[in-house]
Amino acid sequence: MNRSPFPISPQDRPHQRSTDLSRPRVAVIGAGPAGSTAARILAERGAEVRLFEARRLPRTKVCGGGLTPKAQRLVPPSALVTVERRVDRVELRGR
Repeated sequence: MNRSPFPISPQDRPHQRSTDLSRPRVAVIGAGPAGSTAARILAERGAEVRLFEARRLPRTKVCGGGLTPKAQRLVPPSALVTVERRVDRVELRGR
């Protein structure tokens, strides 16, 4: 006997987990550099990706959109056409 006050039949469960792993569904939380890169790579590999960000984009960044050399390796070549200026050397001087 079902004692639940809210009986649930299989037809009432629209969000059942899919057993089809050929195209996984992924939610990425945070559209910063890491989240955006993860979302792009997952999508390129066939995942259905939803990218969520709490704040409105584009937003002002303290680094001015700068990328480290390590991060630049993850940028697709087609996106590199947007590079305005490269900085090869920075000197930091203390007192």
